[in-house]
Amino acid sequence: MDIRKLQCTTNPIYQERSIEAIPEGDTPMKRPIPAVAFLIITAALCLIQATGAITLYVAAADSSPEEKTYADYICDGTGDQIEIQEGIKDLPAEGGEVMLLAGHFQCDDNVKPRSGTVLSGKGVGITALNFSRGTIFLRDIRDVQIRDFITTGSGAVWIYNSNAVSVRNITATTDTSAHGAFWIYAQSAVVEDIEFVNCTALNCSRHGFVNNGEGSPKLVKNLRYINCTSINSGLFERFNSWSTGFDLAENNDLEDCLVTGCLAEGSWESGFHIEDKPVKKSVLIENCISQNNGQRENVDFGAGYLISGDVTLKNCTSENNKRGYYIATAGKPGHPVIIDCMDRGSDQSYVLKETADILILNSSSIDALNMGVSVSGSKNITLSNFTLINAANENIICQSLGSPLYKSEDGHYEHQSVEGMYNCGINVETSENVTFSGTITGKEVNETGVSRPVVVRGGFTIVIGTIMTYFTYRLIKNIKP
Repeated sequence: MDIRKLQCTTNPIYQERSIEAIPEGDTPMKRPIPAVAFLIITAALCLIQATGAITLYVAAADSSPEEKTYADYICDGTGDQIEIQEGIKDLPAEGGEVMLLAGHFQCDDNVKPRSGTVLSGKGVGITALNFSRGTIFLRDIRDVQIRDFITTGSGAVWIYNSNAVSVRNITATTDTSAHGAFWIYAQSAVVEDIEFVNCTALNCSRHGFVNNGEGSPKLVKNLRYINCTSINSGLFERFNSWSTGFDLAENNDLEDCLVTGCLAEGSWESGFHIEDKPVKKSVLIENCISQNNGQRENVDFGAGYLISGDVTLKNCTSENNKRGYYIATAGKPGHPVIIDCMDRGSDQSYVLKETADILILNSSSIDALNMGVSVSGSKNITLSNFTLINAANENIICQSLGSPLYKSEDGHYEHQSVEGMYNCGINVETSENVTFSGTITGKEVNETGVSRPVVVRGGFTIVIGTIMTYFTYRLIKNIKP
């Protein structure tokens, strides 16, 4: 007998109500509505308890004997997706949970959750699924939870035209067959209300997290990444050179997306990556870290954060990337905003290319190896309360507006004509209405050989005509603190 049914009939609260005496002088017919209502409510409560969330247990071939004693299904270590799928099929129409017990499940085809179901393990490091073929494939379903296990091989979590999906506490290491460890695809559809919480893509051979789509619409919206991590995407093995940590918009449009508390590290290409062609609306990336990305030789982007459209970066950190923050909108709608962000040690901290109407507020570049700020082919760029420290790893302040400056014999920083790429603090080419305010700090070696800071405070406005490249420059004098 189902214990949930017993609970309903043996609960003393229900017993007391059910045997309550009828007051003297009353008959059942004198109070039909309360009596009927009570019976209906009682029956409904019993039904709810009797048909509450069902959990079916699946044991792996190497699960413990104790767990196998209560498992509803026991796998044999070959084609284990069959038993898992049986459990999913046997859940009642209203849904329920299939829990994979401790052990290793060997799969050679897709695992396909149903609408209204939960597929869970006993925890990362306890339950593991290894796929020689197939994925965890969510197609045309909704109200699904995936949580608490490891998946390897081809076993990506693939969300295809599905909605209201929660993926939690999953660690995935996928091979070259999977487009990404955590993959959303919108084909002539709107895919919405998807969340990834505490998920990790580790040493994946393609993207860690990726969104894509085709047709019309191809919109991914109301998307949340919370405390997720991508490490070494494409670093050790790759399908092609385009392996990123978080590819938020490859070919899909993106709307109402939150990325918070996430880490991208060691990617072959960019850490956080957004292509310029898709439409982006209300995208917020906050409190994130992107470091050591752009491991590819002759990298195309290699950015900590490649952004375009209506995207805001807030309180983010970039460290030791090829490029820290890279904005290239090429005339597409939307104006990225960078607030309270920092780059340390990247080749180039802030790169703005063929873009317009960009605000960078209360942000900083520290120890940029090549350039602190590079602006080209752009207009209406504002860097407000910006801090530039020790740009180009030089012992002098280096600021360039079309051409670099060098320190002359009399201690001034003057124009120097150099073509091509060069080291400097701020470089502006073929751009107009670029405004800077803040602090520039470098180092100078005094007569005793001890370095000391050299600080320039204040601001400047650059107005360079689109055909007047390498023409205007500003002279900065050596101002000692």
